[in-house]
Amino acid sequence: MFIRYRTITTAAIIFFTLCILPLSQLLHAQHVSAWLQPLAGKVIVIDPGHGGIDGGCSRGSVLEKNINLSVALILRDKLKKEGAQVYMTRDNDTALDHLNNKSPYRHKRDLIARTDIINQRKPDIFLSLHVNSGSASSRGAIVFYSSKNPDSANLAKSIQNYLNELTGYIHTPQEGDFFLLRNAEVPGVLIEMGFISNPQEVTMLQDKTYQSKLAESIDSGVVYYFLRLITFYTF
Repeated sequence: MFIRYRTITTAAIIFFTLCILPLSQLLHAQHVSAWLQPLAGKVIVIDPGHGGIDGGCSRGSVLEKNINLSVALILRDKLKKEGAQVYMTRDNDTALDHLNNKSPYRHKRDLIARTDIINQRKPDIFLSLHVNSGSASSRGAIVFYSSKNPDSANLAKSIQNYLNELTGYIHTPQEGDFFLLRNAEVPGVLIEMGFISNPQEVTMLQDKTYQSKLAESIDSGVVYYFLRLITFYTF
């Protein structure tokens, strides 16, 4: 269902653009290329949360860090196939606190390292992947953003819509006071992909097929976000 939704919305944006733009602009090669491959030339950093000694939240033997990385690797491949240049803050089970000595606290050094990687790469956007924990009845994915950057809010809304379509649970993007969101110099979001504390959702989060669907939903939200930018700035 959510894949069909992506196709329909993408087609609608392109149709709208074709209707409002002068013929001279429609024939411009860079506009045509942008519509056909909206992620071409885009730089994206994926940040799989936690890693190494830091397992994140857990339920029994299930650790957040492993789910984050698994989805991130799938998402990386999807974004690359669509033309994006993708960097990862980590691509294996490791923490990043060893990359700097800017704090006496391991956890703070890890967060600083992730932020430094994002700021040094200067991407168009970043995506930080996490898994939530709460009550046993809590379900669904929630996307967080910082209000300091309007583009982050737009990206969050776009991704949230596709994740709601996938999960069947309607959440709205939330403004989040997270270190990474506060200190990154480019638009980005922190995505809580589901609740490890929910008995049904924790099983789904470990399933490779569902992980691929999560990655597809996030990818669709990213594509939609950039298509909207292309339409807006071209017009």
